[in-house]
Amino acid sequence: SFNCPSSFMSLSKVRATKFVDSWCNRTAHNQQCSLWLQPDPKDACRAYCSICAKDFQIGSAGFGAVENHAKSKKHSDRYMLKLQKESSATSINFYFKPQRSSTSNPSADGTNSDTTTEKPSTLDAKVMKAELRHALNIVEHHRSFASADHGIYKTMFPDSQIAQKFKCQRQKTTYLVTEAIAPTIRNEIIQDINSGSGYFSLAIDESNQAMGSQKFLSIVVSFISITKKKLLILPLKTVSIPDGRAATLEAAVANTCNELGLRFKSCVCVMSDGPSVMTGRHGGFHTLMDKHAPHLLKMATCSLHHVSNAARAACDKLGKKAENLADLVHSYFLYTSRWTRYEHVQDMLELQSHRFLRRVETRWIQLLPVVNRLVEQLEGLREFFLKRLRLENPNDLKKRIGPVYPVTPS
Repeated sequence: SFNCPSSFMSLSKVRATKFVDSWCNRTAHNQQCSLWLQPDPKDACRAYCSICAKDFQIGSAGFGAVENHAKSKKHSDRYMLKLQKESSATSINFYFKPQRSSTSNPSADGTNSDTTTEKPSTLDAKVMKAELRHALNIVEHHRSFASADHGIYKTMFPDSQIAQKFKCQRQKTTYLVTEAIAPTIRNEIIQDINSGSGYFSLAIDESNQAMGSQKFLSIVVSFISITKKKLLILPLKTVSIPDGRAATLEAAVANTCNELGLRFKSCVCVMSDGPSVMTGRHGGFHTLMDKHAPHLLKMATCSLHHVSNAARAACDKLGKKAENLADLVHSYFLYTSRWTRYEHVQDMLELQSHRFLRRVETRWIQLLPVVNRLVEQLEGLREFFLKRLRLENPNDLKKRIGPVYPVTPS
C-alpha cells in the first residue's frame, strides 16, 4: 500500500488576512479607496467603510473583499453621491486654509516650477471668506442671528470693495452656519474619532418644550482626540423628533450614528438625565438601548450627576462654612443701601466693581465661580465687616456673621 508522507497528511493552518494600510492608496471598482476605506480599530481582520458606516470581513478574501464591497449597488450609489456633493460646491476649507502667494522657484534642472496652491484671488471669493468669518464670529460670541440684520460694514469701510459687496444678514448667516460651517466641523469630529481608537461616548438631552409640532434632541460626543491629544466633549447634532417617547429617542440616536458614519458598537455608553422615560425598567430609553446594544456600560444617568454626588459626599466631611458664607454675603448685599456702602470700599481698595454671585444648590458646578468671587473681594469683605461694621454696628455684625464665624467684640 502507498504510504503518504506525514507532510502530505497534515493540513497547514490557514492564516487570516489582516488589513494592509497600502490598500487605501489603491482603487477598487474604479473607486479611490482613500475616500472611504479604513481599518477596523478592534479587529485587524476587518475593514470599515465610512460611506456605508459598516465594517466587513477581509480575513479570507483579503483585498478581494474590498473589491466586492465596492461593487455592491448600495455602496456604489453612495460613492457617486459623495463625489457629486464634493464637486458641486467649493469646500469651505478653501476659504480658511492659509494660502501662500504664487511664486516661481527654480527647480533642480534650472526651470521654473510653481509649488504653491491656488488661492481665492477673485473678489467674490474674498467676500465669501469675509461672510464666513462674520458668521463664525456671531456663533463664537453667542449672538442672535438677527444681529446680522444691518449694513454697518458698508458705512464703516466705504473705500473697501469687499465691504460694499458684503451681504450677510440673518437668513444668509443662518444658512452659512447650519449648512456650511456646522457640517464641516462635524465631519472633522467624525474623522478625528474614526482615525483614533474609534471609541466614544454620547450624552443626550431632549427639550421639555415643543417648537410647534416638533421637539429637539441634543447629542454630545466625548472622545480622545488624536489631533488635540486630549479628551474632547463637543456638540454632535441637534435632532428634530416628533415626540419624547423612549422608542423615538432610541431611533434618533441610532439613526444619527449611522448617518454620520459612527460605528455604534464602538460607543462605550450613552448618558442622560434621570426621568422615567430614560431610566424606566419597562420600556425606558436605556432598557431599549440595552436590547439594541448590550455592550454599552450601564452608566444610566449623566456622568456629571455621579461626580456631583461623589463630590458632595466628600465635601460633607469638610463642613458647610464655605457655602454658608457665600449665602450670607450674597443675601446681605441684596439691599441697595448696603451695596452702596460696599461700593465705597471697592473704590477705596481699587477692587473690581463686581457683585457677589448667588449659590444654587442644584447647580453644584457653579460653586467655583461663587468662591472665586469671594476670594477676589476678600480684602473688601474684611474691611467692610471686620472693621467698619464692627465699629458702626457690632450687634448687627454678630447677628449676621456669628452663626458662620465667631466674632469677638473690638
